[in-house]
Amino acid sequence: MLTNNDGAYHERIEYLPYGEVWVEDASITINYRTPYKFTGKELDKETGLYYFGARYYDARMSRWISTDPALEKFLPTGGKENDKKLPAGGVYEPANNDLYGYVGNNPVIYIDPDGNFRFGKRPLNHSKTLAAILNGFILALISPHPTQTMQAFELMDKGNFEPIHEHGFYDNSPENIGYGDEGYIKDENKYKNEYKMKDVVYDDILMKKAEDKIKKSGQFDDKGEKYKFVGNNCQDFADALRKEYNKLYEGLSQKEKKEVDARVDQIRQKIQQEEKKR
Repeated sequence: MLTNNDGAYHERIEYLPYGEVWVEDASITINYRTPYKFTGKELDKETGLYYFGARYYDARMSRWISTDPALEKFLPTGGKENDKKLPAGGVYEPANNDLYGYVGNNPVIYIDPDGNFRFGKRPLNHSKTLAAILNGFILALISPHPTQTMQAFELMDKGNFEPIHEHGFYDNSPENIGYGDEGYIKDENKYKNEYKMKDVVYDDILMKKAEDKIKKSGQFDDKGEKYKFVGNNCQDFADALRKEYNKLYEGLSQKEKKEVDARVDQIRQKIQQEEKKR
């Protein structure tokens, strides 16, 4: 069910289990129809296929139109210890051998978000010049000798007093999350090209749970009253998210861990391919 800016009825869509549209009803006063349908993915009008990031999906056939890009990771390597850790059970899990199958043929319980969460850093106040000046000032204080510069940068990172803003971005939605002197920050997409993204990839679904838990912890607040430039800043918030994410991950069953690992590994490959193209 979708509403307009005034909260009035705009559009209603109901689906069959595998995503084929069953009922679609919309207000006759507006010509716009949302292209984002089943599980929030974009439906291409020309092909009738959903774009999931790693490949395209045909909801009418209930099948992907190309093979699972994670196939190579499912194959055993011959190393006994490594083969015990194959993502999502590897080829030993029957559902993984259906290279065109959608979520193990169980769409009522499972989804395939193909999403990831990544942290990025940008200069404070979106000014690279200001960041450079602050970096130089802090380095001069903690690292007077040029050979200690890299160690000083590492110390600034670990101590959470780099003159940067650290922020987290979800891949599978326009949502993003950070923390500042005015509280939670959720509107950084307009500055996303200024961020240098970190290499570590996190699962969207699990990170969303971590975000909810951190918000309820009381360490941070939505008005920024507990914010401190050093001691409870954006970098501390990012650290708290990472810590909670790892805690949640460790609490998963082996099967759940394999599912998370498979999603993360798939998106990591996609990111690497995109970076090679650049």
